[in-house]
Amino acid sequence: MPLQPDNHPGPLQIDQFDPAAVALQPAVAPSLRALGVPQDVMPMASAYLSIFLWCVPFSMTVNFASAIFRARGDARTPLACLTASGVANVLLNLLFVAGFGMDADGVALATVISNVLAAAALLFILSRTGGAARWRPRDWKPDARALLEMMRIGLPSGVQGAMFAASNIVIQNAINSLGTDVMAGSAAAFNLEILPFYAVNAFGQAATSFIGQNLGANRISRCRHAMKSAFSQALVWGAVFAAAILLAAEPLLALFNRDPAVIAAGRTRLLYINIPVWLDVAIELYSGALRGCGISHKPAIISVFGICGLRVVWMLAAFPLDPTFETLLWSYPLSWAATAVLLGVAWHRHIRRLSLKPAARTAPAERSGT
Repeated sequence: MPLQPDNHPGPLQIDQFDPAAVALQPAVAPSLRALGVPQDVMPMASAYLSIFLWCVPFSMTVNFASAIFRARGDARTPLACLTASGVANVLLNLLFVAGFGMDADGVALATVISNVLAAAALLFILSRTGGAARWRPRDWKPDARALLEMMRIGLPSGVQGAMFAASNIVIQNAINSLGTDVMAGSAAAFNLEILPFYAVNAFGQAATSFIGQNLGANRISRCRHAMKSAFSQALVWGAVFAAAILLAAEPLLALFNRDPAVIAAGRTRLLYINIPVWLDVAIELYSGALRGCGISHKPAIISVFGICGLRVVWMLAAFPLDPTFETLLWSYPLSWAATAVLLGVAWHRHIRRLSLKPAARTAPAERSGT
């Protein structure tokens, strides 16, 4: 059965509307081959990736602007902009795919446009915001001290993300080797399993902000209280989201693909990923708390070796002995468990050292109980 009808105009080539995209084309095919993408889906995967690459600068802008709003204590503005962007993404998907008859190229184009809209909205609001956070392009100038500080905190996280991507290539290659049904089921499940992780990640970011503020005020007991509060709430909401998705797994997966084999593969992945969501709670909260203390290298190093390293070792040592989807999926909870333990030890040791400092024991705010 052909991937698209004969009258389909073919995948949209990004260089049809931007010649500069030609420079990115040589990297697309090698990347997909490294992932082990089957040849029968290679044309659509290539079209999607070629277009999606143009989303990167706008996605970075969205993340950076959202972080500025959250640092000012405003989480509603980025939420509203991202919600509107998500709605636009869905509507554009329907327009391009159902209306114009496009395939993966239409989905990618909808993603790019929705990110452009979100970035533009956030920057526009920042340009109308008062105070030091106001965005005014004419006032931009290099600030070496601020840049070095951002690199000190952000570079380890960037390296951590790059290592995650490298380990995910190994895992995705193994998933692709199990056939198109497992590929489709895994992709569909990913779009569902990510929802609890978004909820958990929000509490991790909140922990970073609250702990950073209270540490700056030398209120160590409040750092402990913020951590406990964020941890308990993240556990509850993560469990609620995970349980809801597991209970409605089959009808939700059927929205992506009605093939029983695809649904079965997706449900298997959801079981292995969403049941141990409490491990991700520990990872996100401990990492966020350490970053709130100005420590980004420890969570990055621990995550790189605990998650990325263990997953690669598992895929190279255990998966070849039993090349099944279940064996592959065990790499997730096992790597999470090891990383959660190491991050927990790092956080409790650090907060204990802070509590033992004379300034922490005698801070006026702590003595007065305010």
